[in-house]
Amino acid sequence: MFLTDEALHRAALAAAVASGWARLRVLQPAEASLLATQAELETLVGPLAQADVIEPGDPSDPDWELDVILPGIDVDTAARIDAQLAEHPHAWSTAPSQATASAHHRGLLLEETLRADDVVATCLLSTPHGLLVPDLARVTDLPADLEPLAAALFLALHEADPTLCPPQAEELVTAAVHRPSGRPGVEMWLPPSAFEGHDGDAVLARRHAVVAAVASVLREPPVPVDPHLQWWPRLGGMVLWLPLVSPPGPPLHSQPPIADSTTPGPRALAAFLRDEGFVHDLELQLLEADPHVALDALLAAGGEHAIGAEPTWVPTIDGPLFAPTWRIPLDDVALLGRLAVAWRVVPGVPVGLDDAAPWLDRYAHWGPERVAVRCRDATVDADRQPLTLPRALTGADTALLQALLPALPQLDLKNPEAIVPVAASDARHGLRIDAPAAAVPHAGALLDALTALPHPSLASWVDVAFPRSGGLRLHVWARSAIDGVRTWEPLRGAP
Repeated sequence: MFLTDEALHRAALAAAVASGWARLRVLQPAEASLLATQAELETLVGPLAQADVIEPGDPSDPDWELDVILPGIDVDTAARIDAQLAEHPHAWSTAPSQATASAHHRGLLLEETLRADDVVATCLLSTPHGLLVPDLARVTDLPADLEPLAAALFLALHEADPTLCPPQAEELVTAAVHRPSGRPGVEMWLPPSAFEGHDGDAVLARRHAVVAAVASVLREPPVPVDPHLQWWPRLGGMVLWLPLVSPPGPPLHSQPPIADSTTPGPRALAAFLRDEGFVHDLELQLLEADPHVALDALLAAGGEHAIGAEPTWVPTIDGPLFAPTWRIPLDDVALLGRLAVAWRVVPGVPVGLDDAAPWLDRYAHWGPERVAVRCRDATVDADRQPLTLPRALTGADTALLQALLPALPQLDLKNPEAIVPVAASDARHGLRIDAPAAAVPHAGALLDALTALPHPSLASWVDVAFPRSGGLRLHVWARSAIDGVRTWEPLRGAP
């Protein structure tokens, strides 16, 4: 969406910068002018290995597009870029995750839009799974600084059509946080009564009227709001998600930034290679911004048989790095010792999730003894977990639980059912641990403890997932033989 309204364009720029993951899209009529634009941007921000150059594929839409992600860009630099591009169509937004972008490109995520002039509200639909609702954590009491926004929205709706509003203004807006990103915002709820008794065309017209009323507020909002909105139906009513122009809070834990020149440590990698059945291969990420230098280093180390993979953003203590990436066999780790550049190895796609690999955001939290892995599926916007069945407690479980005791106090588990012995479809045995929502902010410290436990009965792999209903779920496995292939399921919950 390329905003023509100057106030909305400035709000989109501010929201993109505040999110920490700004996305810039620029249109040019020819390839040469597009490459010239990329060169101009590189004089301001450095090399753009992450840039996508999109050729026109439709005679009715002949423009070339430059699509680039600029994580951590400051507002002054973004403003200079914006001024430099003033004569060319361009748009700022918050970048989707790599898996989400991949799912969009494959046609697995579709958009149903409602438009009011420049303001567009998008409803996301997953072709495999249906309606996608953002993963929000709601705040019980509306903060005082958001009350003017709630009042302005209520008045705009009431002026458009009093029957669109809930009975009380305080019932319209709820403060919330988008859990995966930590972005704050408000959720606006219009009850079923606003749409009852109307046929399909009339319902659609009333939804457009809602977006138009919201758009009238966004042009001069009481608090800054990102003009990129999301909507979805709920119980016959309608919901709108309005992200605020504000720095995000803590997101769901993904992986710690890399401080060492090589990751993981030797004990964790050796233990991982001894355990069978978790992955088919390893993902090698070379921490070198220049892809040509990275390729030369790989070939010099004897990696000519490595399989190229999509580059990925890697967290480092100096900020995200767009790292060239390859897949290497489990028995080819010797080349790591011959690499002349810094590197990071993470587990490849988990066994059983091979078909979903392109739309999985995978996160690896390495400790000195093992790795904790989290997989989020963009087609359901939910974490995946191994499908397990409860089983009877055994002596081996008691020994496993005793091995975990140094880390478990951090969970403050009071429910005796919070730790359940389970069996996975590959015959692996372990413990499923459900921690309350209070543990979510401390997930990093908990995983530090679990991945540092030096105990021979513990496998080298911990499964991590954040249910959409809240809390934290872990599967800690015993080191054992396996039989079969893992089955996975999404951890859905009430939106």
